[in-house]
Amino acid sequence: MTTSNDVLRSMFEHHLWATEGLIEHLMRLPSERLDEAVPGTYGSTIDTLTHLIDADARYLQRFETPALASSDDRTGVPLETLRDEMPEHRRRWGELLDRLERGELHASVIS
Repeated sequence: MTTSNDVLRSMFEHHLWATEGLIEHLMRLPSERLDEAVPGTYGSTIDTLTHLIDADARYLQRFETPALASSDDRTGVPLETLRDEMPEHRRRWGELLDRLERGELHASVIS
């Protein structure tokens, strides 16, 4: 029987897979392409990707600390650094979902 936690785990697995796939695709592009901006996005390609990964880190932090996380995004982060951060995001989401499944996740958000 599929549980709510199974659905969440599947959603986050897809989220991480898609982010890692996007990084791998971008690594095949010339570096100057990463500095280009696309209308309607956060800024340059690399800054948009950094924003997505930083936002993900803030979501994880909100489960540990109820206070609002800093909304400051890094800029100029090398693509290799972002790629190297993804295994830690995967580990932290997995641990969080494990805690949720065991009934040990007690988060409150102060806005």
